[in-house]
Amino acid sequence: MTAVLLKHRKVFGASFMALFSGLMVVLFLIGKLEVGAWFVNTSRDAGFVLNDLKVEGQFRTSDNAILAQLDIEDGMPLFAIDLTLIKERLTALPWVQEAQIVRKFPSGLEIKIIEREPYGLWQYGGAINIIDDTGAVITGQDVSAFAYLPWVVGKGAAKNSRPLFDLLNLAPELFADVKQAVRIGDRRWDIIFNNGVRVKLPEVALEPSKEYGAESAWQRFAKIEREHKLLSRELNVIDMRIPDRVIMRITPEGERAMEGKEWAT
Repeated sequence: MTAVLLKHRKVFGASFMALFSGLMVVLFLIGKLEVGAWFVNTSRDAGFVLNDLKVEGQFRTSDNAILAQLDIEDGMPLFAIDLTLIKERLTALPWVQEAQIVRKFPSGLEIKIIEREPYGLWQYGGAINIIDDTGAVITGQDVSAFAYLPWVVGKGAAKNSRPLFDLLNLAPELFADVKQAVRIGDRRWDIIFNNGVRVKLPEVALEPSKEYGAESAWQRFAKIEREHKLLSRELNVIDMRIPDRVIMRITPEGERAMEGKEWAT
């Protein structure tokens, strides 16, 4: 989205003033001239005043929210605008990750907004927030609009969400059916599927290629699921934490339906 927010103004000035002001700009750009009251007033008289404001890149951040942070007016001296302060104010907005602000001489200001991408939902302490791929909270507003995102729960869940999602993507067909991932003791994960089945994973191994850990357990579960369709059985817990066995807890309905050692169908 591009917003042109200020009108155009015709600037008059003598050729000498134009040359003089041009020299000031060059000196300013190479750091030989400090911005003081005299410089600001002289540049204003030379026509270096804000007439054109262009903002682009915003998608989830409203124009009104951006304008409220800018605190600038049409006709103010271009060199009186504190670019560093504007950047600090804009990046304080929930969705704004980066803001690039450039003076466009003689009378323009261009702002490019780079927004953060929603990565997941984090539930902790009675609140649900949208997080980015670093685990940082973006906002707790309008969470329902992002219900399609994977959902992590518990202390430490947000900061560990990216390695978890990378792990779950090793079996994308299973990841698509995951409802929540619950962080247990900030050490390991329980994966809860849409049908309520809970799969307990061990802690992440320091050397996944040599040790049994969350990655090995998840891939092992994916293989067992392809072969035996455990998620369609009358089970409520599948414990994958022990390398040489799988411990399963049968639902009360499954216990009633079973005859001998046959699986309920």
